[in-house]
Amino acid sequence: MAVFGRMQFGVLLLSLCVSAAAENYKCKLADGSITYQDTPCTSNGATQQVVNTASGSVLGLTMSEAGMVSLRRIARKASERGGMSKTMAACFNGLGNDRLYSTFQHLLAENLSVADLKAANAFFNSPTGQKVARRNVLRAYSLSGETPPEQEPVLSAIEENAVAEFTATPAGQKLITQKFLTSAESLPVVGARINELYMECGARRW
Repeated sequence: MAVFGRMQFGVLLLSLCVSAAAENYKCKLADGSITYQDTPCTSNGATQQVVNTASGSVLGLTMSEAGMVSLRRIARKASERGGMSKTMAACFNGLGNDRLYSTFQHLLAENLSVADLKAANAFFNSPTGQKVARRNVLRAYSLSGETPPEQEPVLSAIEENAVAEFTATPAGQKLITQKFLTSAESLPVVGARINELYMECGARRW
């Protein structure tokens, strides 16, 4: 369980640097709220849509990849210290980068207004936003002691200004300044998903 605690902390830190993939479902509930999950919507869901993570939200994918980079490093270090079996660490190493995608999509939908989420996705799906997202992910590799798979993209002065302008918006403030992912409400959601992955890999040990 100590290993689990370090995993939860690490995934949050690196995700805020802002394939065996499960399907992700976007569910619109009867009260009009939207949730993202790895299991099909319940009968209470008004609509259901399977989300293709390969072409999904750049923001959610960025958070997920950064988080998975952290989980792999923590699992590897735990294995080196004898706190986790090599088989289990290898399982974490083989998990796809999108395994936290639905969790972060859920948290984004819960913590940002419809307008702010639309603005955030519009920015991160833009050419400049995609470069920022990729730069953040590559920095997560470096912070984890991993060799980034590619060079960081370089932003021009105009692009840096665009980043500053987005940061000053309500959506940017919510994502970058307020850091809602460290809130008491968000921590258990991320922790529960990491525990699911932990149990999944534990089931494969034998």
